Amino acid sequence: MTRQGRGVEMPFTFARAFADEGVPIMRKITIIATSLFFTLAAVTALCATLDVAVQIAPMKLLLGADQGGYVTVHAAIAYGLVDTDSLTLNGVPVDYTKSDNRGELVAKFSEVAVKDIVAPPCAELVLSGMTIDGESFSGADVVQVVDWPSLP
Repeated sequence: MTRQGRGVEMPFTFARAFADEGVPIMRKITIIATSLFFTLAAVTALCATLDVAVQIAPMKLLLGADQGGYVTVHAAIAYGLVDTDSLTLNGVPVDYTKSDNRGELVAKFSEVAVKDIVAPPCAELVLSGMTIDGESFSGADVVQVVDWPSLP
């Protein structure tokens, strides 16, 4: 929509609507509300994080015991969509990734590094990463944490 202004056709914009005393107040309010709605929708879309279901193994971390060297995270996201270099588990970088038999992400993290950041009785571990399209995703699981005596 355009309006005629001093011999020059000008687009009907947000700023022009407020400068023009001939525009009714309800029209101005509608313009503000519409502008705010679309701005918030765009910001929300840019800031949204995809929520991914994850399952962590082992489900019980035994501090002081060797449990195979890795904490494994199974995530319900297609392996081919993931930027595997971006993966972290509570800030611990990924050591190894692969796909499972369904084509979904399996990520392995250093058992020692993960055990260094948890404490009894339990810990929430959050897998975070990016897709190859630049969309962020995350998923969390809670594991038990138990002090286990080390053998000499």
